[in-house]
Amino acid sequence: LVLTGGEDVHPSRYNSTPLATRKQWFNEPRDAMEIELLRAALNDDMPVYAICRGMQLLNVTLGGSLVDLEGHSGTFTDDGDIDEVAYHRIFITPGSKLAAVVGSGGIVRVNSIHYQGMREAQKSPLLMASAYSLEDGVIEALESPNHRWVIGVQFHPERRMELPPHFDRLFQSLAERAEERFFTTQKR
Repeated sequence: LVLTGGEDVHPSRYNSTPLATRKQWFNEPRDAMEIELLRAALNDDMPVYAICRGMQLLNVTLGGSLVDLEGHSGTFTDDGDIDEVAYHRIFITPGSKLAAVVGSGGIVRVNSIHYQGMREAQKSPLLMASAYSLEDGVIEALESPNHRWVIGVQFHPERRMELPPHFDRLFQSLAERAEERFFTTQKR
């Protein structure tokens, strides 16, 4: 299952209310559908790759919450298209699933196109943070210690020209885990 970027997760999903200080963009039917898909995938130990909004939805679905952030979004046109991408440095925890997939832990520069996110206080107790922003401690990647392959990243690896090429391994690893799972479940 791949959960992609997009609209903000509606604050009612984590017992909050929409912000009056910023225009927010919601799609409650999408929230409901993706939460049900995610729960089913987690219950079946299906590989899950959650990107930006997807990582936020993963956190909320497992009991976490979100906060509004400054300095992580870049700039947007009046039509809502990305005008300029923000960048920042993150620290990937050595020994994490994320580090194993991309080839190493340590410091790397990533793109940043989000208004919401989480710090340790908002993180679900069922997830582990595997990367943090060096500038402000915002969690940049999550993974589940209770599943074979559940990884969420706050940045956008699909925007390939904006990240180091080793982040392509996330898509490759997801495909490999999905193929393994398919052949394992076919033998049952």
